Amino acid sequence: MLLFFVLGLNAQTHQLYALHSKWDDSFKEWEIQTTDEDVEGELTMRWAFKNDPSEWDFYIGDERGQIKLKFPTGLQQWEIRIGNEVAQVKQLWANDKSQWRVTDDTVMLTFKTKYGNNPYDWKLRDDRYGEFVIHTEYEGDPRDWVIIDELDEKIGLAMKVGMAFVAMFQVTGLQ
Repeated sequence: MLLFFVLGLNAQTHQLYALHSKWDDSFKEWEIQTTDEDVEGELTMRWAFKNDPSEWDFYIGDERGQIKLKFPTGLQQWEIRIGNEVAQVKQLWANDKSQWRVTDDTVMLTFKTKYGNNPYDWKLRDDRYGEFVIHTEYEGDPRDWVIIDELDEKIGLAMKVGMAFVAMFQVTGLQ
């Protein structure tokens, strides 16, 4: 029984709190904050020297992961991996960057801009699994993002990172 308790503690996911660019003039390195002040993270473009946004590396506390463009022909689908946890983030409709399907093959969410085509304010379409909202701290400034992460523990860290990444990526000009 103790083994199940320990495994259950390890399965808990971090609640995201904020995303901040490390530099005012570059969006290739980000700091990730969680609701636990002792657990921080970082998101970095893997091939920053080539200005290639197709692969990213991140860590949050002890968790390490990657974000990769699924197909080299466009920016419509991303894969997020943390160990054995895999999530997919894909545009819901072709050429529409305002709605994304987020799934880990057990749960499927729709993540969208809160107000039409305003890419600075995002939320889940419904709250069946709780609330996840991300918006810029200052209107129109993509360097700092506030995250409200009140999702059910069924939603893994890979899905959360995927949603935060897609929101940030849409307005940073890295495309």
